[in-house]
Amino acid sequence: MTIESAEIAAIADTMSGRPRDLLLVDLTAAPPMLRSVHRRGWAQDGLRMLDVGPLAADHADPAVLRLLHAPPAPVVVFSAAAAPPPDDIMQEVVSRLWEPPAVPPTAVRRRTDGGLEINGRILSAADIGMASLPSPQSLAVAGKQTAHFPAVCLPRTVPVKLPAVLTDQNWVELTMHGGAGALPPIRLRLGGLTAGDLQIDAIPGFDGDQWTVRYVGRNGEAGQVRRDEEPAAGENLPLNRLAVIFDRTCPDDRRWNEARAASLGLAGIDDFLAPAKVDEAPPLHALNLDIRTAVGDTLKEQLASRGARIDVWWFADVPGDGVSQLPSVDLPLQEVGQAGSGTPDQMPDLLRGLTWFPGLDLSDPVDKALNECRAALARQPGGRQAILIVGNSPPFPPVSDADPLAAALREVKGTPVAFRRLSLSWTGDIRACAADGIPVAYLFLDHSRTNSLDINEFDIFRDVQQRIADALAMSGLRVSRAPATSLGVSEGLAQILEELQNPGRHSHVRIGE
Repeated sequence: MTIESAEIAAIADTMSGRPRDLLLVDLTAAPPMLRSVHRRGWAQDGLRMLDVGPLAADHADPAVLRLLHAPPAPVVVFSAAAAPPPDDIMQEVVSRLWEPPAVPPTAVRRRTDGGLEINGRILSAADIGMASLPSPQSLAVAGKQTAHFPAVCLPRTVPVKLPAVLTDQNWVELTMHGGAGALPPIRLRLGGLTAGDLQIDAIPGFDGDQWTVRYVGRNGEAGQVRRDEEPAAGENLPLNRLAVIFDRTCPDDRRWNEARAASLGLAGIDDFLAPAKVDEAPPLHALNLDIRTAVGDTLKEQLASRGARIDVWWFADVPGDGVSQLPSVDLPLQEVGQAGSGTPDQMPDLLRGLTWFPGLDLSDPVDKALNECRAALARQPGGRQAILIVGNSPPFPPVSDADPLAAALREVKGTPVAFRRLSLSWTGDIRACAADGIPVAYLFLDHSRTNSLDINEFDIFRDVQQRIADALAMSGLRVSRAPATSLGVSEGLAQILEELQNPGRHSHVRIGE
């Protein structure tokens, strides 16, 4: 018959100071066992009991003897109702384990009526039901957002998703509140898996409790959990070099219709079914004005006092490899270019010239832009560097079909997608940046429902964008979504810049399903 939590609470209530920890010589077990008993608000029913070792007939386990010769907590000898009188039991236990007894144990016998006899004092079953259990404690699991468990019972399983396998932003913080003896806060860095379960528990001890956390995949594979004692290498260094990669194929939210019309060679905002009217094409320079203005102004406002140097790169689509030139639209001669490098104050001028170009197919050369940008940063080592991509284009898919990005781009609404090339550098560059401590963030810009006559096409576009953003996050990027408006870009960019400048303060681990 197992010992109930209420019985332990009732025993502790009769003892001086109502101890949180007890050593229990459990004579109801076969063979008799020494158990450590811990009354905790984080435990199921307020009690966690751990086996120390058996009491053999002629000897005891060394761990048992160590605890009983210098007990760190009061000792209780617990026997069943049909056991011999308490004095006889105590004499047998004491003569076996102590010479002489170090601490007088408390003799407890369960009665047939459900009560307890404690050193000759009788407690009824009703008295036991009134015993004081530890006050419950709450648990907060914080990452990108925080999950609160008001009355936690450990162990607890919490699903998490990581934006990347290798990144200094993969941390969670566990904080316990309420009641005496709450575990101290702990921060843990996770790795090895992009999704799984945090198995959170604690091991009670006489000199303090310890967290025990495992990160396990849905198929049982083990992830990495590391105690975050010190900031990761480079976290305390100021951000002194930022490379911004600007997507010139992403239009403003309010100009999505015009951009679509221009990409199809059509005339006006809603004239989607008309043949191409070359003379009435919308002005291309205006189609991303809100975005590039907001990027330039926000970089200036957020980084002006930080002393960081900023490199501005851009990418756009060009014809070739089976993709035709659009009529009446002047496309760039190269896929990737560098607008220049300068101080934050110079950013509005550098961004002003990065006008919109049509996207010719699903993928754009952001992989090539990242490759050239990373190579340039490698030639300028020192301090802390970061890369920021602004837009909504996926790279050409990686060569490996197992890559999450390749899987996401393989088909659209059940229709297979053909690509003019595969990327040989995207996955390798992401991993190399992580290994070099260079975070790569993507401000992914969303478009709202427009007045498009072809709502079905817009819904397909939105569905593809959602899958692209999710796949980019799985491939190792920190992806932050924002509306493709002046306000959306400004707020989203300001948040990312804050995280890049103070990486130790922010987590991108998603908590919950």
